[in-house]
Amino acid sequence: MSAIDDTPWRRALRSYPRSWRERHGEAMIGTLLDEADALGREAPSRRDRMSLLASGLAVRLGGWMPPAARETLAAASAATGLSLALVFAVFSGFSTS
Repeated sequence: MSAIDDTPWRRALRSYPRSWRERHGEAMIGTLLDEADALGREAPSRRDRMSLLASGLAVRLGGWMPPAARETLAAASAATGLSLALVFAVFSGFSTS
């Protein structure tokens, strides 16, 4: 692995909670630096930063939301997706050519 400055990568992880960074931060930094080295990049791209921001906020919200609420939301999301898929499957057969 080449000597890539990890400061921009650590800054990109600031959206994650401190407790998460203490437990998983070094492994995440190692993975990000390995990928950056393979791709020849020195800093995270805008897309990388936005992805890390979104997933960091999801981790924060996941820790804030009670487990019962998370399970209910997950079940409702799955049911909605299944319903939409079934509606699409039924009505896609009615299209006129």
